[in-house]
Amino acid sequence: MVGQLFSVTGSLEQAEDVVQEAFIRALDRWPRIRAYDVPELWVPRVAINLAVS
Repeated sequence: MVGQLFSVTGSLEQAEDVVQEAFIRALDRWPRIRAYDVPELWVPRVAINLAVS
């Protein structure tokens, strides 16, 4: 995931930070996220959204 986000951000440090933030958010919201049909797609989607914003 860091590699994919590196291509979006152009910075390894930013890509790592975005992935870390996405996982932290997932941990905080896990009771709700785990009820989704495909919860493993939530983290990459949030990471991409964070990288773009």
